[in-house]
Amino acid sequence: GHIGPTIGSYRHAQLWHDKYLKRYYSLMDEYDDIVAAHLFGHLHSEEFRLVAGENSSVALLLASSVTPIYEGNPSFRIAQYDRREGTILDYYTYAMDLNHTEKGWNQVRSFNEDFGVHNVTANSLKRIIRRIGNDDDQTLDVFLQNLKGGVPLPECDEHCRQSWFCTLQSPTRNFYDDCLSQFEESYSQRWMKGISAFLVIGLFVWIVYVRSRRAYAMKRQRALYEAARNELQLVEDVFSDPQIS
Repeated sequence: GHIGPTIGSYRHAQLWHDKYLKRYYSLMDEYDDIVAAHLFGHLHSEEFRLVAGENSSVALLLASSVTPIYEGNPSFRIAQYDRREGTILDYYTYAMDLNHTEKGWNQVRSFNEDFGVHNVTANSLKRIIRRIGNDDDQTLDVFLQNLKGGVPLPECDEHCRQSWFCTLQSPTRNFYDDCLSQFEESYSQRWMKGISAFLVIGLFVWIVYVRSRRAYAMKRQRALYEAARNELQLVEDVFSDPQIS
């Protein structure tokens, strides 16, 4: 198809009406043992989605475009698939760098090599998305490098990571918003735990420091006391000496 049953990655607008989404994913659940892949485009960027149906996960592959609009290099894919099962085993993307068109089309990557997986299935996409959500910078960097056919993109901060984590598994805008809220809540909890741990460690260090200073002061005080007592004892010994009297 052309427009995928998901959300866009720019404004995160929902691309299908709810009733059609429900019907589509119902059919995908029903024919999960027959349908091997879901191939779409429309976004002019190389992406994918992993959307959960009632009984199965649907892997949507969104191809980029040969038209250089939206600041992307032209690109296309060549896929390898299992002729018996229909499973997509891998795909290779060819892109043309518009700054060096004299080089023509160049193979820039293999999906499996880029992401360290063995095929292009729902399980593989699930692993990739999990890595992105778990702060795997290398996986996120590879995904973003591929997005526009090799065109460099701005640095992706924590909010950007959260947004992609949710985008890659959202069929609707409501799902995306809920996912982002949960992710931000989880991040806030992790941040608070980190701050709490820092404060606890800081308090522990402060207590140790205070106790060590107190112990040092008491030790020094005892040393001064012993020195003074020894001096007094020496004076007493001198005055009690019969030869001096």
